[in-house]
This record gives sequence, C-alpha cells and structure tokens, in this order.
Amino acid sequence: MDSSSSPAPAWQRQLSAGRARYAELLGWPVSVQLGNRVLVRAVDDTVDGLSMPAELASRVRDALGIAMLCGPVIAAPDGTRWTFLTKPLPGLRPRISADLTQLNIVLAPPGGHIVLPPSPTATTGGRRWIEPPTATRALPPPYAVIGIARRLSDPPALALGA
Repeated sequence: MDSSSSPAPAWQRQLSAGRARYAELLGWPVSVQLGNRVLVRAVDDTVDGLSMPAELASRVRDALGIAMLCGPVIAAPDGTRWTFLTKPLPGLRPRISADLTQLNIVLAPPGGHIVLPPSPTATTGGRRWIEPPTATRALPPPYAVIGIARRLSDPPALALGA
C-alpha cells in the first residue's frame, strides 16, 4: 500500500482559491468542474445569463453604463462572445425569443451553469471579466439588457406588438 500522497495540481489549487474568493467577496455559490477545469455558477432564482456577440455586447454595455444599469460581464476565452449576468428572467414572449435568436443572443438554460473567470477580479487572460462584479452593485434586470440589445442591433429588432 502506497502511503505517499501528492498535492493537488496548481490549476486545481487556483480554482479552489477562486471559488473561495467568490464566496468571500460576493457570497456567490460557485462550484468547481474538475473535468472542465472551470468555475461555474448555477442559473437559479438569483441569477441568469445572456450571451451575445462581443461587438453588440460592447455597445450594450456602454448603454447600460450610461443608464447606470451595468452589471457583471464575462468575455469568452476567444473574446467573440460576452455574457451579461442579470437578475432571473421570467418567461419570454415568442416574438422577443425570435428576435434574440435572430441577434444570436443565447439565454443560459434553466438549471444550467454560467462559466466564470478563475477569480472575481480576473480582467486579463482567457475567460475574463469585462465588467467585474461587486458586492454593492445589483444585477441588472434582464429586460434592460434585452431591450438595449434589440434597440442597438443593426437593423433594430423592434417587433410590432412585442
């Protein structure tokens, strides 16, 4: 029987430290997915996620900032998509859902997960915060993000009666 043990690899220690920082600084329930080597936050009754192309997302973030509604925004490792963390999204009307599909905006699935950067302060590297979270700033309403994205799309996705 081998009684020797080796310490966890550096990447695993970094993820564990990141998870602890999310809990300590923000009170977020974050899990480590060892197989994928990432931190995740479950989509639940406190948070939702809207992912969109970075070009549109950059304009949406600017507009949300002007309205003082900007919340946490995550860039994908390749930078082509950004995810806005929002308050939970109730149901969508079919026309709005169709507009989101047309704009390549994807909602985090109920019961799914949002992949987070390796720490609440990671603003460089692969997956990173474009707009880092803070304990004192509330998540924006999802319809504020959706409405601005629809208004700023080219051409604007303003469905009649939606």
